[in-house]
Amino acid sequence: MGALLSITVDDVDALYERVKDLPNIEILNEPCMVPGIPVYSFFFKDPGGYHVEIQAFTDPATRDRFESR
Repeated sequence: MGALLSITVDDVDALYERVKDLPNIEILNEPCMVPGIPVYSFFFKDPGGYHVEIQAFTDPATRDRFESR
């Protein structure tokens, strides 16, 4: 069984630049828009093998809906 952790940040590109060359981090894709939904993100695999998504909502209404919880 796998696990996915999604983390919402203000600046996806800045975090990508910070982690892309870290040892034991496997970048799975460069930052990009997620087709069909207002999310800009990238994925990596951490040293424990967990998949992590770093994301930002690009639509204010969607951001408000998910971040106000």
